[in-house]
Amino acid sequence: MPSDCPVRLIVNIPEGGAVHVGMSWETAKRLRDSLQRRFDIRDKRDEYLAIPIEELEVSVRLYTCLKNAEFYGLAPLETVSDITRQTEAELLKTKNLGRRSVIEIKDVLGEMGLALAESKDGD
Repeated sequence: MPSDCPVRLIVNIPEGGAVHVGMSWETAKRLRDSLQRRFDIRDKRDEYLAIPIEELEVSVRLYTCLKNAEFYGLAPLETVSDITRQTEAELLKTKNLGRRSVIEIKDVLGEMGLALAESKDGD
């Protein structure tokens, strides 16, 4: 959610109309903390997606395969975002990129809280 997107806060007031002020402040603090964590995670995710593949800590073999992926029918893979748009099946079409390399990619993406795209045909 972009920072300029309006956020709606709904407060339910009991039928009697009495609201304990201390409770309201605690609830507001929890809400603030929860929203802050959510936006921090999203900001970090955007940073991860922009990382060029040259900066990934992967094996030389995997790096070479990712750089050459476009020669095997994939779009050029230049950033982490490009990798996350690929399915496992699409990556396996790349020469010399096998199951171990896919596991390595999944591990690296997993450390960032990211994943490969889901299979389009439900496999």
